[in-house]
Amino acid sequence: ANSATPPVTDNGDGTYTAQYTPTVAGEDTVAITLNGTGISGSPYTSMVDPGTGNALAITMQPSGSAQSGVVFAQQPVIQLVDGFSNPVGQSGVSVLAVTATINSGGGTLGGTPAAVTDANGTATFTDLSISGLVGSRTLLFSASGFVAVESAPIGITPGPADATRSTITANPTMIVADGSATSTITVQLVDANGNVLTTGGDNVTLAATAGMLSGVTDNDDGTYTATLTSATTAGTARVTGTVNGVSITDDAAVEFTPGPADPSRTTADVPDGTAGNPTVITVTTRDANGNPLTAGGDAVVVSVTGSNTATPGVTDNGDGTYTAQYTPTVPGNDLVAITLNGTAISGSPYTSTVQLAFTAVSAGGLFAGSGHTCGVTTGGAAWCWGAGGSGQLGNGSMSSSTAPVPVTETGWQMFDSISAGESHVCGLTPGGEAWCWGAGGSGELGNGSTSNSTVPVPVSGGLTFESISAGDAHTCGVTAGGAAYCWGSNIVGALGDGTTTDRLAPVPVSGGLTFAAVSAGQHTCGVTASGEAWCWGRNNRGQLGDGTTTQRNSPVPVSGGLTFAGVDAGLIHTCGVTTGGDAWCWGSNDSGELGDDSFIDSESLVPRLVQGVSMFATGSAGRLYSCGVTTTGAAWCWGDNESGQIGNGSTSLEQRVPALVSGGLTFATVSADGTHTCGVTTAGAAWCWGDNSSGELGNPTAGTTSNVPVLVSGSVP
Repeated sequence: ANSATPPVTDNGDGTYTAQYTPTVAGEDTVAITLNGTGISGSPYTSMVDPGTGNALAITMQPSGSAQSGVVFAQQPVIQLVDGFSNPVGQSGVSVLAVTATINSGGGTLGGTPAAVTDANGTATFTDLSISGLVGSRTLLFSASGFVAVESAPIGITPGPADATRSTITANPTMIVADGSATSTITVQLVDANGNVLTTGGDNVTLAATAGMLSGVTDNDDGTYTATLTSATTAGTARVTGTVNGVSITDDAAVEFTPGPADPSRTTADVPDGTAGNPTVITVTTRDANGNPLTAGGDAVVVSVTGSNTATPGVTDNGDGTYTAQYTPTVPGNDLVAITLNGTAISGSPYTSTVQLAFTAVSAGGLFAGSGHTCGVTTGGAAWCWGAGGSGQLGNGSMSSSTAPVPVTETGWQMFDSISAGESHVCGLTPGGEAWCWGAGGSGELGNGSTSNSTVPVPVSGGLTFESISAGDAHTCGVTAGGAAYCWGSNIVGALGDGTTTDRLAPVPVSGGLTFAAVSAGQHTCGVTASGEAWCWGRNNRGQLGDGTTTQRNSPVPVSGGLTFAGVDAGLIHTCGVTTGGDAWCWGSNDSGELGDDSFIDSESLVPRLVQGVSMFATGSAGRLYSCGVTTTGAAWCWGDNESGQIGNGSTSLEQRVPALVSGGLTFATVSADGTHTCGVTTAGAAWCWGDNSSGELGNPTAGTTSNVPVLVSGSVP
């Protein structure tokens, strides 16, 4: 075990001594010669025991290379040694725990960090590992009372792929949705400590929610790639994957974007329009596969021909859509041509049907041959139809028309309300200015003249009105302050100024009453702000409701103490609706126009309750019949039906109690006059029924009469 040739000392007494200091435990052979000859027993055997243990030695180094977080393939073995590195058993040494720690490089030591020495003084570790970033590490082994020992460097390499740390990326992230554009999908495997793997061999799969994905290529460097080919539908493809059967937390998104705008696939929304209101056209640009574009920059041109002509400006909304708008004024069919970058888009030219949507209509013409109707559309335009011999259609002509014609604009922009009389019409602008047209022989146009006018003329006096009503040959209006003014024929005191003198311009109604509204027929009635009804003018049949047949040149109160929401003056009778929704009528009952089921060819000098129907919202008195609309929008009429003006499909000449107007329509208002009736539904449709001898129903196909409602030509249904 040891080698030495120690010097021999002659002691002078026949003995000789030699000594050496062994350092290695084991068996030494000691050979001795005397005068060149081996002595008896030579060579001798000397057993050298280990010294006292005071240090540690590594008899098996841990693996020189290990994956992060993976148990070393070769585990370290530590030996107790003496000062000469001789292994020391447990003789004289109690059981000792040897502890392992990371000495350099950082990280986390895994496994059991302590091992106990056996009888030979050996400590064997079984499951050590190091987790952390790649790089070199050393371990330090220590035990109480022993000199520690450091291991050889251990190269830490990436650990197994971790599905929660690995990544999926796409390049590029946006490709055209044309079925051929591609994006490269890359999976980078990363271990649990964030170390990027640099070798292959793992099982990686990929899946995409859209498009076509190729097989996965192992690049042997820790990355795996596949090719995603776009679909032809724009959208987002979500790419997910697995590694070794475990879903990767990360994913990638690839946007399939539309291609260039294609006129053959681009679409447009061209709605039907209503005269006087903007028609908004929306163009949605699309690529060759029909995908809507999401950005602007293309050249879109819109042009309108047909009933209306326009080249509206086009707004690029920056999102692939373009808008244009024009305001048609004439009902009919418009052709809307649209081009994209100089080429007509699919479906161009489009057809937009322009219709009239009304807010109100008024039936005029108390006597045969004078029937006409006027209405105001949602855009504020006035349209008239029927008899025009006095210029009451307001279109610059004295011809009749079986379909609506626009009232000529002569300085005003739009109307809020309109009222048709016997042969003249008046309307109010949004600012309360009154304009009239048609017959003016009695001054009913209020412009200081007795001439007819085929176009609107302003009413003199500079008054601002809240409401206006055209009667037989006179007109009345109420100002914002509640003052009533009338003008025109006053032969029967219908102007209410205390005289019978015709007036060519507005004069105040006497009495100082504050009115909410007035209604002109051959006589005049009004409702005050407190709901009292007052009437004045002709009273030969008790139409003033004051209990007499005396003509009144100034307002007199209607008998009965009823509180009215509105009244309407007819030819020789009057009807009103109370605040409670009951209809009351008074005056002539020649054809049952009072609606109380009383004997025909009678009259009432005071109000009578209309029978059979309640909850009226509005009422209207015509020549010898009456109509009303309930709060639910049902129209009811009663009285004379010689031309079918009751509208219930009956040919009976008289109707003594209210009859429901046919058709199931929901009306906002109705207007009764001579022998025809018109109404506006809540949808803005104008319907008329009764006499059509002058075209007053506004429907050229209706014949000379209709006992059921017919839609006015050009009106919205």
